Amino acid sequence: MKTMLYSTWKKRISGFLLFVIWFIADIPFMMSYLPVATTGHDLIFHLYRIEGIAQGLIEGQFPVRMQTVQAAGYGYPVSIMYGDIFLYPVALLVILGMSINNAYKFYVLALNAINVLVTFGLSRRVFKSNGIAVALAALWTLAPYRLEDIYLRASVGEYTALLFLPILFYGLYRLFAEDAERFSSIVWITAGCTGIILSHVLSIILAFIPCSILVVYGLVRNHTWTVFKKGSVRPRLTF
Repeated sequence: MKTMLYSTWKKRISGFLLFVIWFIADIPFMMSYLPVATTGHDLIFHLYRIEGIAQGLIEGQFPVRMQTVQAAGYGYPVSIMYGDIFLYPVALLVILGMSINNAYKFYVLALNAINVLVTFGLSRRVFKSNGIAVALAALWTLAPYRLEDIYLRASVGEYTALLFLPILFYGLYRLFAEDAERFSSIVWITAGCTGIILSHVLSIILAFIPCSILVVYGLVRNHTWTVFKKGSVRPRLTF
């Protein structure tokens, strides 16, 4: 009984701390307008992207390639050069009547919440500790570079790509973990890489250095034939 009560309170405390982390990360957007600092960087460009996707969907484009709201109505094929798949839900909110500012704020609030939960969940899988997982969720969600991307630079693609770095790191961990299943590591690595590429291709450069360090460290710790079989496994499709 005491063990169950302790476990319940531990979960409640962890949940409360995760909410606090999320709330702190979102304080600049807890107002009726967008922070003035973001207007000096990429915010206007990305708001045009959201509006362009919404307008393109209304006009019958899918996927949207030519955004007619840009270049004084002449249009600009921004969607060919920027990954915008994660902006479609935001554009749908605009189509449903939400203002672009509020739709953008909703995107950031939702992304921060997902970032907290993903980092916490994957960290707990690795370290088997709620305390360590909460600490890592706080460090990653409140990292100065990440918050600068959101509130100063308004770099939508880059701070979206940062969400997938923990997924990629977890996949690499499972690749070298002795108790991990063969196919699971490839799934996590593929999901992380795919999310980064679809969000912000240049973030592959950011991921390369830490991933290289993790791979070298992993090979030093575990360079058995099992690891190489995990990296080369092909899923069997049955019908």
